Amino acid sequence: MMISFRFPDLDRNTINIHQKIIRGAMQNWAEFYDIDYRFNHTAITFHVYFESEHDLAIFKLTWAHPEYEYTVFKPNEVGTYVAV
Repeated sequence: MMISFRFPDLDRNTINIHQKIIRGAMQNWAEFYDIDYRFNHTAITFHVYFESEHDLAIFKLTWAHPEYEYTVFKPNEVGTYVAV
């Protein structure tokens, strides 16, 4: 399972700041709930990968930063992530 945070219409410096904020918030959240995750980012997105649907469900119920919109993706039969 993967979520992707979006940063539409922001300049690169502002995106970097938001990515750092999300990274710190994710680290605090994961430590509190004892959940493993990994992340990857590009110039305009920040992807978070969860090991299970259970971990994703906990995230969706407990993420305390609604100002950061995200899309949920699930791997299909060939391993490509598609929006749910």
